[in-house]
Amino acid sequence: MARANKSRFPILGMLANEPMSGYDIKKHMEKSLSNFWRISYGQIYPMLRELEGEGLAVRSVESHEGKPDRHRYTITERGREVLRDWLAEPAEPHQSRNETLLKLFFCANVPAAESIEHVKRMRAHHSQANETYRQKLEMLEQVYKDNPHMPYWRLTLNCGVRVSQAFTEWCDFAIAELEAMAKKEK
Repeated sequence: MARANKSRFPILGMLANEPMSGYDIKKHMEKSLSNFWRISYGQIYPMLRELEGEGLAVRSVESHEGKPDRHRYTITERGREVLRDWLAEPAEPHQSRNETLLKLFFCANVPAAESIEHVKRMRAHHSQANETYRQKLEMLEQVYKDNPHMPYWRLTLNCGVRVSQAFTEWCDFAIAELEAMAKKEK
């Protein structure tokens, strides 16, 4: 049996908040969901047409003088039911891919100093991500403090803060270990 395309659910979730065009969805996803779920611009419009074809969303066309028509999509009651059903299902286990860890696993084949550079780059990435998550969280808490979705948004951003912090701490540990190995190689 073919696995369902999970990208339909963040789109339905966005439409559950408010009617949106494909451009609006992409813009909102870049500000929020892109921290943990990415959908390309090229996926959004075919998925919107699919949702419309299944009766999960309806499209309205807004005409503006001198501008292209704007297609806005609204979730249907059936779409809300599908979204609620999906939200109630257990999530599939997440399997991440991390090229730095993959390289590190095989780094007995190169001097430890090369591994240190990989881990330092990883540390810089996660340190910057941590700062970005913290800034987004601060901004959301100021701008959307009374929004009923805010507790859930806070939870997802806090995951990013804690995961990036844990990776940064692990990188510090790994760099110390690798530096000790590099000294032994000399």
